[in-house]
Amino acid sequence: MPSLKSLTDHDELLNEAFDALGHEYRRRVLYRLAEDGELSGEFCSTPVLGEQTDPDILSLQLYHVHLPKLDTAGFIDWDRDGGSIRRGERFEAVVPLLEMLAEQDDRRV
Repeated sequence: MPSLKSLTDHDELLNEAFDALGHEYRRRVLYRLAEDGELSGEFCSTPVLGEQTDPDILSLQLYHVHLPKLDTAGFIDWDRDGGSIRRGERFEAVVPLLEMLAEQDDRRV
């Protein structure tokens, strides 16, 4: 039987994972990392993230809100100066949720 501490740790990680997936831009970053493993700084201006979004606004939101949130949670490893984004030490915790979301999207088509 799992200990109370391990359940609390699991709940905390699950809450952080759901929070990370709570915004479209963060989900798209995580989806791309699941596919590619590493992203360059140019990723922030690609149409994959913001078909309807001004590229300058998108870049500002990613830099000041979304990437720091994912980096702090350990889901990504973000090099602010170089702009590269890699899978973080806790990335694997969001993979099952990403797979579940992708499966649901496939069913809608």
